[in-house]
Amino acid sequence: MGPAIAAAGASTGYSLADATNWSLAPRELLTFIVPSWFGLQSPYYWGDMPFTSSSFYFGVVPLLFAVLAFWGKKDRLFWGLTALSIFSILLSFGKHFEMFYGFFFNVLPFFNKFRTPSLILLLVVLAGMVFAGYGLRFVLSLPSDQKWRKAFLVGAIVCAALLLIFLVAGEAFSGLFGSFSKPGEAQQYEPQQLNQLHSIRFKMLRDDLVLAMLWLAIAFTACWLKISGKIKANAFLAIILLITLVDIWRFSGHFYEPKAKGETLQRLQPNRIVETLQQDKSVYRVFPLGRLMQDNRWAAWETASLGGYHGAKMRSYQDLLDNVFFNGPDRRIPLNIPFLSAMNCKYFVAEGQLPANLGFEMVTQDPAEKLVLYKNPRAMERVYFADSVLVIQDRVETVRKIMDPAFLYNYMAVSDKPLPGPVVINNNRE
Repeated sequence: MGPAIAAAGASTGYSLADATNWSLAPRELLTFIVPSWFGLQSPYYWGDMPFTSSSFYFGVVPLLFAVLAFWGKKDRLFWGLTALSIFSILLSFGKHFEMFYGFFFNVLPFFNKFRTPSLILLLVVLAGMVFAGYGLRFVLSLPSDQKWRKAFLVGAIVCAALLLIFLVAGEAFSGLFGSFSKPGEAQQYEPQQLNQLHSIRFKMLRDDLVLAMLWLAIAFTACWLKISGKIKANAFLAIILLITLVDIWRFSGHFYEPKAKGETLQRLQPNRIVETLQQDKSVYRVFPLGRLMQDNRWAAWETASLGGYHGAKMRSYQDLLDNVFFNGPDRRIPLNIPFLSAMNCKYFVAEGQLPANLGFEMVTQDPAEKLVLYKNPRAMERVYFADSVLVIQDRVETVRKIMDPAFLYNYMAVSDKPLPGPVVINNNRE
């Protein structure tokens, strides 16, 4: 349905809108200083991208020395990396600087195969590491200069003061950092849940902000001690290396979660839900609800799922997922049951019991994983004959037609191209 603008490898590539979904908003450059300013990763992320589970933070102390490098000796490599960094940052803005990004998208070959403009910031991270080296060299070469001694001392005092302010009275400044919410969350969560989510997001920001001020205060103090002649170069480098290591080690803990060797294999062992499904030898699909939807384990059990995660879905499927799956004719029910039934969805898997008005039949439960399996009595066959074919080439109109309550899934089909020949209807529908 609609043009199947496929993943990387398709001859047409992405549309500009699809290719720039993961653009970095200019305000999110603040995450180079405070990585959790916008929640760091889903479900706490509240920035402008649909979701994220990564960061380009490379340490606030290396960033400090990268800035100091601009006062030191500069060569061709330095200026080359500076130009590369500026270009990469502008390109990472994607749809937020569409005139710039669109030029390369439309002119350069294969550029439309990529859909994450923010990934180019990896070049900024690499350049930042080199700049940090330039900055360290600059500080090590500084004589006992009154101007720089004063600058480093003021920097240490300001950072220490901010640390104390945010540590003691951080809640009073929460309004300065944004709304801590994404569009649509007011409809997705209960008011109490939304308040808890905002509190968690602010706490993450405050904790990282306090630590950033701590590391900067120590780094400024170390610089002051070094150019004042109170510590040697080796001691200075050891302090900088230690606080950088602690900072990056702590930050990496958000993403690195080592698991026992057999834990992954254990998760792939069939549970009671899977064992029940395996007894059904018919052709069907399941639809895991809520947090289960992006679970790919169903493939390991050879069970067809309407959910699962893939980084580059077909555009036609993404359109349906975004607009149709959860928008049914009955607004009291957050599922489009007629559509899902037409998609051969015979079973639903939920974390807990579903409302009785959905009309599903409870099949079994798995107390260990707290899952419930429901059967959908309205599920249609995987393949069936339609009585009429609608040719709709516009993606938006396709979705609107499918969402129309008058659309009969068991009698109508939609194609984005005219059929090569006439459709012969068997009135017996055999």
